[in-house]
Amino acid sequence: MIEIRNLYKRYHNHHGSDWVLHDINLQIPKGLSVGLIGRNGAGKSTLLRLIGGMDYPDRGEIIRNCRVSWPIGLAGGFQGSMTGRQNVKFVARIHGSERSIQEVIRFVQDFAEIGKAFDEPIRTYSSGMRSRLAFGLSLAFDFDVYLSDEATAVGDKAFKEKAKEAFRDKVGQSSLIMVSHSEGILKDLCQAGIWLDHGRAHWFDQVDDAIAAYHASLGSRSATSPGRPQTEPWTAPDPRSRPGCAAMERRARVPGAAADRQRILTPGPNMKKLITTHPYWPISLALILVAALYWSVLATDRYVSQANVVLQSPQIAPPTLSFATLLSGGGGNMADMLLLRDHLLSVDMLQKLDRALDLRSHYSDPRIDRLSRLSSADLPLEKLHRYYLRRVTVDVDEYAQILRIKVGAYDSDLAQAMVTQLMQAGEAHMNAMGQRLAAEQVRFIEVQVDALQQRLERARDALLAFQDRHGLVSPSSTVESISAVVASLEAELAKLRARERALRDSQSPTAPEIVRLRSEIQAVREQIELEQARMAGQAGDALNRLSAEYETLLLQVDFARELYSAALSSLENTRVEAARTLKQVSVLQEPTFPQYAVEPRRVYNITVFAILALLAALIVHMFAAIIRDHRD
Repeated sequence: MIEIRNLYKRYHNHHGSDWVLHDINLQIPKGLSVGLIGRNGAGKSTLLRLIGGMDYPDRGEIIRNCRVSWPIGLAGGFQGSMTGRQNVKFVARIHGSERSIQEVIRFVQDFAEIGKAFDEPIRTYSSGMRSRLAFGLSLAFDFDVYLSDEATAVGDKAFKEKAKEAFRDKVGQSSLIMVSHSEGILKDLCQAGIWLDHGRAHWFDQVDDAIAAYHASLGSRSATSPGRPQTEPWTAPDPRSRPGCAAMERRARVPGAAADRQRILTPGPNMKKLITTHPYWPISLALILVAALYWSVLATDRYVSQANVVLQSPQIAPPTLSFATLLSGGGGNMADMLLLRDHLLSVDMLQKLDRALDLRSHYSDPRIDRLSRLSSADLPLEKLHRYYLRRVTVDVDEYAQILRIKVGAYDSDLAQAMVTQLMQAGEAHMNAMGQRLAAEQVRFIEVQVDALQQRLERARDALLAFQDRHGLVSPSSTVESISAVVASLEAELAKLRARERALRDSQSPTAPEIVRLRSEIQAVREQIELEQARMAGQAGDALNRLSAEYETLLLQVDFARELYSAALSSLENTRVEAARTLKQVSVLQEPTFPQYAVEPRRVYNITVFAILALLAALIVHMFAAIIRDHRD
């Protein structure tokens, strides 16, 4: 049954807003076909759209206790780029027909009689072809009440007869609410009639009486309409006593004082059918409700303490700017921060915190909700560490080179204490690691320095022993002095020979002067040979050999001295670098003491879970539709 109560409808335009329908009160019983009669503009199509739910009243309500179709022949929902077959399949799947999709397609294809165009895009159809397709699609589904607005005027004579025959078949199973200017069709298909005149609706038990009233109004607008106008709503039998009428109700109610505001109550889904055919939607909704209940009521408040720190080391020497430092970007400090982050999240740090603050007892407290707490205080270390990583986060800001530490606990004091312990233990660890590395480097260089010192001492002792053995401080200097003596003697010998040649020209060879010169020349020559013999003789202690051996020993001493000097310099530099490895955790923000719980983020978690659950259900729905489509 369809019940119309105090219905008003008007359309606002620049001419005004006259009431199209005014105070309509009707009851259309199930199984009774009704014809809507009236002049053009009387509101027949408006009333039909309101009954079908395509429009809403300004006042009043329409109650539908049965399944009502859309207006037969409505083609506004077709997609132009899809073929007729694809549009029919789409509507059949969306509408959820109890008949198989292929049966619906065959029925529409046979009824529309558009031939090969059924597999062509809708945009290539003529208006008549679109109407035929829409007419057949409307009749392919089973409704308790069919709505028709001049639907039988579609197509040629043969198709019109076919449409009438289809309506006759439907009348035997369902009822019709029809708008038509063909009196013959109304008399043939309808039993009762509704005459619309000046926004009012008059009910007639016989459609002939409604037609007669309509003709009388055309002759005289002031004449009283014949028949039996329904001044009071006609009472139909209880629809619950009639089998086959689905208990589907749709209301559109608007208070009279607020004509521009509407409240629409749409029919609820058939839950039993929904659970049977699409169980994933109820499951997703149930999961969302459970998640909302948990995060809004059951989840335990969690307090978060955080601190921002930066690692610094003493600047022993002013930094230098070079191309290498530009390329590296000064990444030494960033590397230290990454090492510190890894240590703060390590198992060793977890064990230190557990010994100092008894984390196991805190996080396994039975007052914490079951999903958030540790299942047991005696969990293996691996599972405790996984839980620890969910409560402690350490992020590195690479741009500002800042370490951001955040700890969540179920007590404000413990959260702050954990952050403080993390900062202190992290600083101690970095200093211990740097000092250990520096100590190993210094120890290695000290060993090398000792070895080089011993080498230098051995080379120096060998040189001193050589000098003591040969009685020479420096053979090279001795060779140089002998060479100078030999050179001076050779110069003196040359002078004496020149004088001898000069005297030989003026004196006899036996002259005393010549004899004396010859004696001096012989003495100088012998001295030269002696000096040369000293410098390069056949004996083992010749000066040239001594000088070569001395030079070798001297080179060894100089080389050992240079190595020792370089080792001493490296040792001092390493000690300076060891001082630079000391790290200081400079606090930019002290560990905060949380005043209120900021986790869990209840609204955010519920929203994200709901979105993900609905997306998962939608994906399952799409896969199910694809599988169902391939089966069909």
